[in-house]
Amino acid sequence: MKNLFISHDMSVVRYMSDRVGVLYHGKLVEEGETEELFKKPSEEYTKKLFSSLPKLSKETGNEAYV
Repeated sequence: MKNLFISHDMSVVRYMSDRVGVLYHGKLVEEGETEELFKKPSEEYTKKLFSSLPKLSKETGNEAYV
């Protein structure tokens, strides 16, 4: 089964989704497997979006997002 889930709450998106697409001004700027995208976003907008999320802790070279 496939569902389209649209949200601004990236912590919920991470929990609910296997794949994520990031839109900027109505255009798809990045997409991929959820965990890969959260660990290593390539687009500047995606990096800024993820950096705004609250963080649980900092690990060496990797941050754990809520």
